[in-house]
Formats: sequence, C-alpha cells, structure tokens
Amino acid sequence: MKKQLLTLGLGLFTFGLSVAQTNNKCATMPVYEAHSQNPIAKANFINAEIAAKNWLANPLNKIKASQKTNSVIMIPVVVHVVYKNAVQNIPDSKIVRQIQILNQCFSLTNPNYSQTRAIFDTLGADTELQFCLAAFDPQGNPTTGIIRKSAPSSAAFDPLSGFDNVKSSATDGDDPWPNDQYLNLWVCDMSFFGFTFVLGYATFPGESPALDGVVIQSEYFGYGTAAAPDNLGRTTVHEVGHFFRYAPYLGG
Repeated sequence: MKKQLLTLGLGLFTFGLSVAQTNNKCATMPVYEAHSQNPIAKANFINAEIAAKNWLANPLNKIKASQKTNSVIMIPVVVHVVYKNAVQNIPDSKIVRQIQILNQCFSLTNPNYSQTRAIFDTLGADTELQFCLAAFDPQGNPTTGIIRKSAPSSAAFDPLSGFDNVKSSATDGDDPWPNDQYLNLWVCDMSFFGFTFVLGYATFPGESPALDGVVIQSEYFGYGTAAAPDNLGRTTVHEVGHFFRYAPYLGG
C-alpha cells in the first residue's frame, strides 16, 4: 500500500510540475500524456491520426482540404458552467461573447488578426468552422446551450488531483452531451489551494466520449474578466484549436 501511495504521489507531483512549467498555462499536453497511460486510449489516439493521414493520402482529398468550399460547418456548443460561488457562475453575456470571439478567430475576422506573429503569416485562414450555442438538447428539447451546475466547495477540479472530475456528475461535475453532436465546453475553478496555474486544456481526436471536450478556468472564459494579457477570450480559442488537431505520432 505504501508503495502504491508513493507511486501515486510521485505521479501527481510529476504531472503538477509539468503543468507548472508550461509557460502559457495550457495543460493539454500533460492531460494527454496522462490519458495515454491507458493502452486503449493510446490506441484510439493513434488510430484517429492514422485515419486522418490515410484520408489526406488520397490526392483528391488533399486538394479538397486545401481549397475553400465557401460553405460553413456549424458546430453546436454546450457550455457546462460548474461553479462553487457566484463569481464563478459567469453570466450569459460572457458566454455569448466567447462564442463570438471563437467565430471571429476561426474565420480570420478578429480585429487584431493583422498582429499575428510572422511565422504564421502563410498559415492563417478562414477555417469555415463556426460555433453556436446549442438550440436543442440530446432529447430534442429547446435549450440555451448553457447548463449551470452548483458544486460543493470541496469539489476537486484541479489538474493535480482531479482534472477530469468536472466532466462527470458522479464527481460533482456535469456529464457531457454526446460528443458526436456537440462540442462540450466546461467552465470551472481549476485552482489548487487558491493558486491558478492552469488556464485551460483540451482533449484530442480519439478521446473517450466521456472525456471529450475543453475545460477553461472560469475567469478566463469570455472577455475582460481576467487580468491582461489573458482577458481577451483567447484561452478558449487556443484550446479549441488543440481540440480539432494534433498529431503526436505522425509528426504533426
């Protein structure tokens, strides 16, 4: 038992250290590495990347992928606001503003696009992806696309001891909606003993439906809540970008 506890403790310490050393406070890679310890999950990640690579190997598909279609894929979003206090229960206005920012950045219409770093000058593009708050829930009932769930102050959503707890009602969070129909975004408090060292994280293609989605620290969701320079809603843009693409095994 002592050996198991020591191993667990060292694992948590290593995870926490790797997150803390991430300059932009994105925990996507540490979370990915933790999930990849599960052989089934690791195989799913690999298979998802192989499927993408095989699709692109078809010359016709490669041409399609490089051309604009002048059509937009609309992605329904459900925002799970899991809060411990009134401040974390962010208003609808911030959620609506965050969706607007996502749409601007993914269509290259954000006001500051001209300030993009030079290394990305030839890569910036309209992805022809747009986001909207879900109008109907999985049962077909009308919805605002915003779910609010009160959590006890003892709920552990921090990346050190419970980074996926917010995704399940069994651990004081909120269950995801079907990931083949919605993009699940969770907004919660991931601070650890009052210290916020993670702004957000995402899962990659191939993830388990029970874990698939993006998690954002509550004060960094929306516009103008957090201190500069992290007050522009770009944390969610960054993490949603991770959600759609990463190729750890295939050189991407």
